[in-house]
Amino acid sequence: MLAERFAAVVGEPPMTYVAGWRLDVAARLLREPGASVAAVAHRVGYGSLPGFHRAFVRRHGTTPGAWQRAAPDPLAEATHLAETIPG
Repeated sequence: MLAERFAAVVGEPPMTYVAGWRLDVAARLLREPGASVAAVAHRVGYGSLPGFHRAFVRRHGTTPGAWQRAAPDPLAEATHLAETIPG
């Protein structure tokens, strides 16, 4: 059976893999400027914001909002990189 072979090769059942992949995509989308948690949840296929929240915490160990707030500031990062270039 395909699901058994998938689990043997990948190490987890197909639906577990897909659910994790969706939450990893959500984590990346939450780091985009102007992204809202509700919009990201909807975009990755969650119809329920509380359901998305629980799944995200299970996968990433923090809430979607905390994950988003912890995102590095791209402008600050670019400034720091520019300051470290000898010149």
